[in-house]
Amino acid sequence: MIAYIKFLLLDLVYLVGRKITARLLRLVFFLVHRAPGLETRALKLLMKAERYDTGGRAQRYLLKRRDRLPFVESVHHPTEMAENAVLTRSIVLKNPRLDGDRVERGVLLIKFTETFADAFIIMNCRELENYFHIVLEPSWSGYALPEIHQWMALDNPVIIQCSETLDFQYIEALRSNLYPVRFGSSDWVDDRVFHPLDVSIPKVYDSIFIANFHAMKRHHVYLKTISRLKDIDYRSALVCGQWGNHRKDIESMVRYFDLNDVVDQFVQLSQESLNELLNQSRLNVLMSLKEGSNRTIFEGFFANVPGLVLRENIGVNKDYINESTGYLISEDELERTLRQDKECREKPFEPRSWACSNIAAARTTAKLEDVLAGIARDSGEPWTRGLVVKVNSPEATYYDQDNVTRLWSTRELLDAFGENATSAEKIDELFSRYQDL
Repeated sequence: MIAYIKFLLLDLVYLVGRKITARLLRLVFFLVHRAPGLETRALKLLMKAERYDTGGRAQRYLLKRRDRLPFVESVHHPTEMAENAVLTRSIVLKNPRLDGDRVERGVLLIKFTETFADAFIIMNCRELENYFHIVLEPSWSGYALPEIHQWMALDNPVIIQCSETLDFQYIEALRSNLYPVRFGSSDWVDDRVFHPLDVSIPKVYDSIFIANFHAMKRHHVYLKTISRLKDIDYRSALVCGQWGNHRKDIESMVRYFDLNDVVDQFVQLSQESLNELLNQSRLNVLMSLKEGSNRTIFEGFFANVPGLVLRENIGVNKDYINESTGYLISEDELERTLRQDKECREKPFEPRSWACSNIAAARTTAKLEDVLAGIARDSGEPWTRGLVVKVNSPEATYYDQDNVTRLWSTRELLDAFGENATSAEKIDELFSRYQDL
């Protein structure tokens, strides 16, 4: 009971508190933004208000001050950790190459919002943009962030992935060099890892709930609903990663709702084991109200498991939840939808077929390539080679591992474009080594 009440209160804080907090932050901004030396701090408060209430009044004030938006002044992590973050969360999708006396720029993709700040500060990005198109893949919705704004300091377009419509609209409204595209980390699933297994595998679970141990995933809503479906022998799989500090509360709620016999709990599964569990499930449920570009629903698609997402969710591309892939519902429809899905699913879904045609990594690569080729063409730059395919597994990696030896490594990139000294000799060496690959 105590754990359930705690989750209800945390939910209430989010639902009501975020708008109240946004109003308070806007008020503080207006009180202090004209004070000498406080404008930058005031703008940071306003940016926080926009993240609490995405698309609210704070956004209009920020857009009026787009030329004065604060950037990150130092790395999030100690230098060694920042460097490691860039090494593991960046990937080259195309080598730069010499075309006569001109450079055909390569493509560098950087994942995770915090890593954007590290990369910008520990690399000479003004020199880097002469050799690479830069693509950003944020890890959380709400793009009014110094980690994102700082890339406005560059001269060339910087691609930024936007799963959420509100984020796309915000970046577009900045009218800067940031170039929003309507896909995100959900669009880079490895279809060899998440795929249908033998059709003879039984559907053990009526639904699967994949999350972590953080209250924002709203386990309490799902578990309470499952407790109301005991009359139809409803069975569920609850899968959590290690992150979050509410594990004991979640286990307590399973006991409180007397679900030990109907909810099987799993912790920190490998991707292969998760795929097996998805194949044993009829429906993949997401209850959070705000996400980054959630992957688990779409990994389920590739395992041919339909998804269920709340209309109120911010972060998931709701266009992807359609008649082929699952249910987009309001929270008050949850019990009825789960009951009907078990008792008499009205029509068969075809999530894998839809996903392979629309959000497979190769398809997303083609979309990104079209955007970058258009930018190159409009600026009179050469574009003679395409991109290699990457997947999130869960970090960015090449779909074809042979590309590891064919493309510039991020270690070589850091050595060539260091913060303090760009190495012309190193760049020339890399051009020579990779020119014909």
